Amino acid sequence: MTPAEAQLAEAAARQVSRVPFEDNGFGLCPHCNCAGHYVNVHRAQWFFCAVCRTRWRAGENLFSSWRDELTAGGAKELWAANAAMLELCENVEPVIPPSPPSPPPAEEEHGTR
Repeated sequence: MTPAEAQLAEAAARQVSRVPFEDNGFGLCPHCNCAGHYVNVHRAQWFFCAVCRTRWRAGENLFSSWRDELTAGGAKELWAANAAMLELCENVEPVIPPSPPSPPPAEEEHGTR
């Protein structure tokens, strides 16, 4: 088992979270509707479902964790390992849940100013 395969297997073993469909703005696995995990590759944040072996790019500089990895040292090695692990996953278009409806505006109380 390669290090990338081991990383993916470890993530699959931990993957138990099921974020409510409407509470995820970064997308869900199109096969199982799981929010999965995310990793950084430089400034880019990638979400992946380790069980289905799917991945999708959420964007760049969305979370500050990539900066933390950079200042902690070993970021280049970590990002290379993350990139190798993501290569084992199929690039997919995530399921983007619809935005929940906005609550109705609160009615002003009469007689208060």
